[in-house]
Amino acid sequence: MQKSTSYTTTAVILFSILTIVLEFTAYYFLKVSLLAFIITALLALLFCHTVLVLGLHFEACFSYQLLHLLMWGIILFLLYVGNDSDIITYSARLFLFPVIHWICCIIYCTLRNLWDEGSRYTNFKKYFRNSSILFLLLYTVFLVLWLFLHNTDYSYNKELSSLNLVPFFTLAGFITDFMDKNRTLSQIFFYLADRVLVYLPYGFFIILLMKRSSRLVRFLLLLLFPLVIEGLQALLSFGRCDIEDILYGLLGGFIGALLYHLLNRTFRNVKGMDFLETSRRFYSNRSSLHF
Repeated sequence: MQKSTSYTTTAVILFSILTIVLEFTAYYFLKVSLLAFIITALLALLFCHTVLVLGLHFEACFSYQLLHLLMWGIILFLLYVGNDSDIITYSARLFLFPVIHWICCIIYCTLRNLWDEGSRYTNFKKYFRNSSILFLLLYTVFLVLWLFLHNTDYSYNKELSSLNLVPFFTLAGFITDFMDKNRTLSQIFFYLADRVLVYLPYGFFIILLMKRSSRLVRFLLLLLFPLVIEGLQALLSFGRCDIEDILYGLLGGFIGALLYHLLNRTFRNVKGMDFLETSRRFYSNRSSLHF
């Protein structure tokens, strides 16, 4: 057992370093491109699978993800505070590489646990808990930076006021600018995607944690978070308070809740139990969408 653990630890360290080297090689030759992201995803799936097979428990995958993330964090920090070099320069888009890697590892481990017959691989619940805690910590930091310190609205239009209480007024202005050829369709798409997708993880986890609560409570919690965010922006004069963002946040929460519902329904159909449960108990009606 000790020898097997030693092999697994060595493999985790080796594969983490190798992943970083290959990712930066892809970035050096391909820059921030779809092909570079595909390579990152394939590396995550390959090495996460290898570590899981060697260790026979999902905690080995978490160790691999954590070490890879720490290495990326150190490298990004050094690039940010250091001087640009001819080999590689700092870019905010570099953050996409560890994010894609992390997401691919979680998806792989979840699907592997779903289709695992006979419980060959253990400790998935602990793996998902640790991954979720770390993700939520990083997600909180991201929300603070994105919603309060980085004023994305003004990057689209410098003339927008700091408060908007008219639904879809901002979006209507963007569409008008697009028709006048003063704005591109991609700008509108990213404007909407930013405000919807940023709340998707919140919707997923709030339904996961509150699945035993009533639908009304779950709905109010989905609505509460964007309300609090926009309220703080109005009170603290950070960013831009927009009623549209509340609606987009609620939509993002619903999408996250729907993803949890689909995942939970899949676990019921395949394993006969709810997601993260160890017994055949259902905490909601089969026809329920969990929100």
